[in-house]
Amino acid sequence: MALLITVLGLLVVSTLGCVLPTTPELLTVWATSSKQLRATWNITQCGLPTFTAYKCSVQYFSQWDNIARTTEVTVGRPHHGSVSLDDLIPFTLYRLRVKCRKLLDNTWSGYTPYVQARTNATAPESAVTVGTPVSPSINYRTGRRNVTVTWEPLPSIKHNGILLGYLIRVTDLRVPSGGFVLNATVNDTTCTLEKLKLSGYRIDITAYNTEGRSPPATVEVQDIARVPDKPLDLTAEITQDENITLSWQPPAEIGGIEQYSVFWCELETDANCGGNETVLSVPGTYTTTTFIDSWLPFHRYRFNVRALTSAGQGPPSDNTYKYSAEGVPLSPPTNVTVQAENATVVLVSWQPIPLVNRRGLLTAYYVYYSTDSFQDTKTTTVKVADDSRPAHSLLTDLKPFTRYSVRISASTAMGEGNKTEPAFIMTDQSAPGDAPASVITTNITTNSFVISWSPPIHPNGIILRYNVKYGGKITAFAYQTEARVVGGLKGGTNYSVQVQACTGAVESPCGPFSPVKYVKTLKGTNVGPNAVEHGASSSVAVIAGVTTAVVLVVVLVIIAWGAMSAPKLRQLYRRVSYVPKPQDFITEELPTTNGKSRHSLDQVSLVCDNMAPEIVDNVTEYRTCELGSRGPAGQSDVDTSDVNIKEETCGLGSRDPPSQSEVDTSNVDIKKDCTLESDEVDYLKVVEVKDRFQDLPIIYVRRSGLTKREGDS
Repeated sequence: MALLITVLGLLVVSTLGCVLPTTPELLTVWATSSKQLRATWNITQCGLPTFTAYKCSVQYFSQWDNIARTTEVTVGRPHHGSVSLDDLIPFTLYRLRVKCRKLLDNTWSGYTPYVQARTNATAPESAVTVGTPVSPSINYRTGRRNVTVTWEPLPSIKHNGILLGYLIRVTDLRVPSGGFVLNATVNDTTCTLEKLKLSGYRIDITAYNTEGRSPPATVEVQDIARVPDKPLDLTAEITQDENITLSWQPPAEIGGIEQYSVFWCELETDANCGGNETVLSVPGTYTTTTFIDSWLPFHRYRFNVRALTSAGQGPPSDNTYKYSAEGVPLSPPTNVTVQAENATVVLVSWQPIPLVNRRGLLTAYYVYYSTDSFQDTKTTTVKVADDSRPAHSLLTDLKPFTRYSVRISASTAMGEGNKTEPAFIMTDQSAPGDAPASVITTNITTNSFVISWSPPIHPNGIILRYNVKYGGKITAFAYQTEARVVGGLKGGTNYSVQVQACTGAVESPCGPFSPVKYVKTLKGTNVGPNAVEHGASSSVAVIAGVTTAVVLVVVLVIIAWGAMSAPKLRQLYRRVSYVPKPQDFITEELPTTNGKSRHSLDQVSLVCDNMAPEIVDNVTEYRTCELGSRGPAGQSDVDTSDVNIKEETCGLGSRDPPSQSEVDTSNVDIKKDCTLESDEVDYLKVVEVKDRFQDLPIIYVRRSGLTKREGDS
């Protein structure tokens, strides 16, 4: 019993001697990966061996901060401790230490000394931060620019090893398979990419160490490239060895030309090649090239050039044409047309010579023109810019109403070709160039006189009428009438007289008035006018014994024109109206002639009012209409023997014998005793025609005499 107590006492004494655990020993740490460390240690026991387990605390610090991180593990027999530290930072130095305590005791041992270890290196895992690229300089002429890109340095904690530098990869977005790589040092944070094209680029920046590269940081540079304009000023020249050299200027706006493509072919027509086009590539720095080939003489070759940039190929230049050898044209221009623009201007138009007959580049057209007599020929030159297009020329300062002959030729550098056959044109009519001449007044009475004149020396057309101005009034007389009775005047009065000629001109048909001539009527009681004095080609109706008013009415109503050729004349209706004034109009019968009594115009009416729809060539008389009587039955018709008015018919006739008439009257609608509308009962209708030069006016005349011109219709 005493012995047992002694043994227990020794054990107690031994236990009391190991109150504090001993510090762990043999702490070892090493890296197992870029993110893991492994640590081991031993626990020393004091006194007799026991079966006690331990809890150990592992404390560690990263080199990047001073923050203590702790992990605990339980260590059993044989008291060899170990731990794995995960999720660490790659290529980072860590400090570790360990302390332990018995599992059933809260008393800790002291810490072991620090032991250091570094995790393994690996490729950077974070991308760099890149700023927006800028272009400090852009040269649109050369099509190049510099681009500067910047980035922030990769933090050391993210190097994951020894950082070696940065890689900059540049890729042209228009050529994805291409690209290039630049290397920047670890201390660089900017890079300037020089002489880049104007196309768009993708820039990738990566950091790299011994283990690899970081993920790329990507930015893009805006694409400002454009398809180039067409090359300018393309010319072709023949060399001494008979080859062709082309020269041109770069496009005006877009530079950066990488290449020119030159297209050429032999032409079969102005627009089409005789075969396929040939294409030759020329470096973008060149603006001239020489073609060596077997060029055929008198054959036309077409050339054009296109520029190519990174954005694509631009449009072709203007075509230029060249012959290796030229000759004189084999034929003249074709399809010549002439058109009168007015009385002094003619438009001449024509089509080009067929290509096969040109034998060279046409440099000019020559337009030869003269009057119908081919005397005093004049020439005008038309420069040629494009000999494949129709051409025209305006001939000016021509003579009015004159027939001209026009011929055209073409010329190359080797000379002039043949002329075309003559083309003829008549210029339009214009107003007479001078006034009627030899104005004479004769047979002067108390209230009338006869005036005569000669036609203008330069009529500039067909004289359709003469205007006689006297006493402030103007009276129109038919053309080719050179003498007229002027009645209804006051006795013993001075009158100024002028004569004006008018043609068929469309605008301003009348020429100048003749110089003023003065005539004074005789004093005394008014008597009838003297007989009308006839001109060489005039035909004037005379009805003797009527008053001056009646004479004027007859003069204006019954007008017969001389012979004239006017093809394809059109019909015109003229209405002459009267206001009945019986007190001013003679109603008694005129003296009997050949047993027939004649009535005044107070009793006449129109028998027909329609004409043929078309009047054929060579009309020799322009109107005749029967004038019937509205008097009591049985009264004879108005005497028409002196005024060429047919009886019982209405149509077109001839002043020559009937057998010579060339006027078609088969379609004339002849009516007898035509019924006039109610408001026309007191009107006299006279049907007339016009020629192809002018619409004749419609004159309204009062039955009592010519007092004023009331309007045209």
